[in-house]
Amino acid sequence: MLGGLGPAILIPPKRIDLEEMSEIDVRYVEEWLPKVECIADFQSISPARDMAKDASSLTFVWYQCDFGIESTAIDEIRTVDWERYASDWEY
Repeated sequence: MLGGLGPAILIPPKRIDLEEMSEIDVRYVEEWLPKVECIADFQSISPARDMAKDASSLTFVWYQCDFGIESTAIDEIRTVDWERYASDWEY
């Protein structure tokens, strides 16, 4: 768990052809993650499932090559079913 109350949703990183990477020696690397790790904790003033609770939250983790929020990450976050994955909580 990160900032939220439940498990985080990992947005799978984009796979990159290592032979095109000039900054690393591909002979020693089997898998590569982009260098920027992003964590976002979203909260809602409405519960996702349990109406006896006060609010809900959901944490996302993703990796990207540069700083700033990439539009692909925003698109992926929008596709997640909040009611299914968010954790409900009380104040």
